[in-house]
Amino acid sequence: MKLSELFCITKGKISIGTGFLRATMEHSSRRQDFTSPKAYLILRLILVLMVVGLVLMLVSLFPVFGAWSVLLIVMLAVYLIVVGVSPFFTNHWVTLARLVLRQGLYFKVSIPYTEIESIGMTNEVAKYGVKSSWVKDKVFIATSQHGLVSIRLRNPVRFLLVLGKSATELIVSVDEPERFVYAVRERMGLLPPVESDRAYAKLRH
Repeated sequence: MKLSELFCITKGKISIGTGFLRATMEHSSRRQDFTSPKAYLILRLILVLMVVGLVLMLVSLFPVFGAWSVLLIVMLAVYLIVVGVSPFFTNHWVTLARLVLRQGLYFKVSIPYTEIESIGMTNEVAKYGVKSSWVKDKVFIATSQHGLVSIRLRNPVRFLLVLGKSATELIVSVDEPERFVYAVRERMGLLPPVESDRAYAKLRH
């Protein structure tokens, strides 16, 4: 970028040029996507397909259920899409004001950066999927034992998917944990401190 694009002189005063402002705004507002390891998801998809295939075979061999068979097939198809397929097409997001963690169509939590106390790499032994630890106030959103990141929250949040378990720490698996941690810390540093009990500081999930 040329110096003339960075600065412009107006009436003897130096001001930041539009090129620099545009580049800065685009950088600060860009959403960053982070993928999760897929090995566990592939294994789970294979198991789901085996179960669906077995049920369909039983339905074809014993077609005595009539309309119930159609309903069962529809339910299996929905389960296959939601649990087996959708996690391959959802990523974690680092947005301008929030960290959004997702796993398929069945789990999503949106965390304002003002609600994050700390974030860093961890050697925690994770539970696969979206699971809770009944010993500690912790929820796992993991598809691998590698690339794990610990996110500590200022206030506990309740997760309906894990039987209403409240947690103050999230363990997340990502393909690029160092870049993920850096991106979140960068966003946390860009925002001024906000009282956690403000309306727009609440977690959404």
